[in-house]
Amino acid sequence: MRFFYLALITILFFSCSNNDINRINLVDFVPENTSIIIKSTNIEGLKRSIHNSSFLQKLSKTNSYQNLENKLDGLSYLNPSNDILICFSNDSKDSLQYSIITKYKEDLFITDSLPNYIEET
Repeated sequence: MRFFYLALITILFFSCSNNDINRINLVDFVPENTSIIIKSTNIEGLKRSIHNSSFLQKLSKTNSYQNLENKLDGLSYLNPSNDILICFSNDSKDSLQYSIITKYKEDLFITDSLPNYIEET
């Protein structure tokens, strides 16, 4: 009987674990199936770099590039003060999905240029 209790206590002791994960860095929030990660500190600088890239200008006439540009059109409404991660991944239907990860601040979204914007308090 002592052996049974000792074995039970041993199993309980080793099966207990602390699963608290302290997520501090932005990379900790990246989805698992991410294929490409773009890190930037300034969205406007990233847009200028993409616009001025001769390689990307050659790709700009393709449908894939235009679809990606349309999907990322919502970035113009963001005003991050810290680093920002843009993560691209494919879902189960093989369509392109993206995630934008940044630290929250009060004026993260630029609401001045949104049409029909109403804010509730």
